[in-house]
Amino acid sequence: MKTRRIVVLAVVAQGAVAFAAASCSSPDESSPAEVDSDSDSGVGADVTMVDSPSAVDGGAEAAAPVYGLDSRPANATCVPPDVDAGGPATLLSQTGCFESADPKVPAEGLIPYDVNAPFFSDNATKRRWMALPDGATIHVEDDGDFTFPNGTVLVKEFSLAGRRIETRLFTRGADGTWAGFTYQWNADETDATLVDAAGAVVDVETDAGVDAGTSLPATWSFPSRAQCLRCHTKAARDALGPEIAQLNRDFTYAATGRSANELDTLAHIGMFDAPLAPAPRPRLPSLDDNAQPVQDRARAYLHANCSGCHRPTGGGPTADFRFGTPFAAQNVCDVAPVIGGAPPDSKLIVPGDAASSVVSIRMHNLPGDTPNRMPPLGRTLVHTAATTVVDQWINGLTACPAQ
Repeated sequence: MKTRRIVVLAVVAQGAVAFAAASCSSPDESSPAEVDSDSDSGVGADVTMVDSPSAVDGGAEAAAPVYGLDSRPANATCVPPDVDAGGPATLLSQTGCFESADPKVPAEGLIPYDVNAPFFSDNATKRRWMALPDGATIHVEDDGDFTFPNGTVLVKEFSLAGRRIETRLFTRGADGTWAGFTYQWNADETDATLVDAAGAVVDVETDAGVDAGTSLPATWSFPSRAQCLRCHTKAARDALGPEIAQLNRDFTYAATGRSANELDTLAHIGMFDAPLAPAPRPRLPSLDDNAQPVQDRARAYLHANCSGCHRPTGGGPTADFRFGTPFAAQNVCDVAPVIGGAPPDSKLIVPGDAASSVVSIRMHNLPGDTPNRMPPLGRTLVHTAATTVVDQWINGLTACPAQ
């Protein structure tokens, strides 16, 4: 068989340059690759020569694109609860989002996904899915955020030390209103029960049967329905996590066993209302990707964990932690904090001095500390991997950038 030479152009984009380019166009049980554990440069290009066999002697052959799914699964069961008809189901197995006989197994209509820079949740591992009404599509905003249609259900499952503890449903009803409902798994992991609207706090070892050890929280907080909306802000378009820069990554789909780019796969099965902007697309670097600049990893972490509130009209004062906002415009360097009990004359970021920077101090602090910890919900442990990267970034700054 003859071989031929194929030129493959691989382009990778990160940082504000990529965000600006993107904006010109338009937060599993299945497989270990579907699980994440609490993860402003230019454009680079590598050219690689690859030998590839031809299908027919002397014929030209183009490499076929690889997608994780061949077609969009039908979704007849995972829909927002009808509050007028009794509200959310009492058991997870009754929601239609998981198999009734085994609620550890997602229903057919759920599409799994993962993110580049996850929200930290006390070292819990997570699985994520989305379910849209048949035929409904996602709109990509100019900044890369996703606007989901009415009837959407976003699902996130939390596990501690390999044991499921919580599954959350974040739903957009027929009137466009978002609401969060959460379920607590029993110790045998046979089903999960709807948590009261006021939320709950359980002891991880006695109530959930988890050996907390030294790396897991002593207690686990199930958010109230009001707390769900405190973080899922209108300014961030409600759904946190799914956006271009978060889903621009490869993912292994258990249904096919194939690994492929999530955005390309979702586009292939008709999940978007318009064609996506061509590559290169923006991508948030993961916290542990040491090949990426420390400032990009630090700012991506702050984007994922803080920018739901800390953005224009988001409710968080002064700071704008969106990754696409240039550092000079984020209003954090040599800027005084507004709330949270910070000492007089303190600054959010002091170049070269992480120990005096309120952004770092809040990340190191725990519930009850002053100044207040950040984020204010969902964390009772210090995320040491994140504080290490953010502190390294701050300590490496020599001055605030010019406005």
